[in-house]
Amino acid sequence: MAPHPDDESAGCAGALLEHRRVGDQVVIACVTDGRRSGALGLRPERMAAARFEEMKTAAEFLDSRLEWWGLPEMEWEDHELSDRLEALVARTNPDLVYVPSGIDFHPEHQRVARVLAQSLLRLTPTLRLRIYPIQVPLMPFPANVLVPIRDASSVEQAIRCHRTQIGSLVPTLRRRRYAAALAGLPGLAEAYWELDAGEYARLHGTELSSIEPSTFRGLRYWAFSDPLAYLTGIKLRRRLSEE
Repeated sequence: MAPHPDDESAGCAGALLEHRRVGDQVVIACVTDGRRSGALGLRPERMAAARFEEMKTAAEFLDSRLEWWGLPEMEWEDHELSDRLEALVARTNPDLVYVPSGIDFHPEHQRVARVLAQSLLRLTPTLRLRIYPIQVPLMPFPANVLVPIRDASSVEQAIRCHRTQIGSLVPTLRRRRYAAALAGLPGLAEAYWELDAGEYARLHGTELSSIEPSTFRGLRYWAFSDPLAYLTGIKLRRRLSEE
């Protein structure tokens, strides 16, 4: 489940490639069209069109089926997402769903996470979910699953499919290097917070529903400020992990 075209590559491209390597079927559902991005000075309609083409290319590279919902970014109703999700779950009967992180400070990431939490609780409360990081890292807390990346060049190629957003995606490669280093592994790795749909719903119905955007911090383009992304909000992330 990708709030924007590029979140799938930013957050979980390595895991998606690994699923395909072992023969799993993968569906990427892209919720919004990403028209509000200010990159390159493109007008909203042109930006949405460009990001749709980028998303198609990335899905092909990840060998995954694309469900393009393309709701106008920041102009959609909750039921438009929940209705589409219900139909998708009925068609695919998923074993595992990768979902956005409620500790991300982007309002669309938080809103999509909240609607997904409410809908999945109603549809299938015991379904396994993996929360993936987009901006705010989940290491060292509250991640509980680590996926080593076998083919770092393929992850980078998936990211580079999203040409209009490349400036904001470069830090996600550093985040993967840090995840591997924190675990004592070479190369890159992706960190996830695995829980069931009921736990995801409880999390987004209470603690994360009222956090301020400044509670957490994401990685920025320049690496010198990266430690702040790990230190800002670490006490809350630790507590969420323990609970």
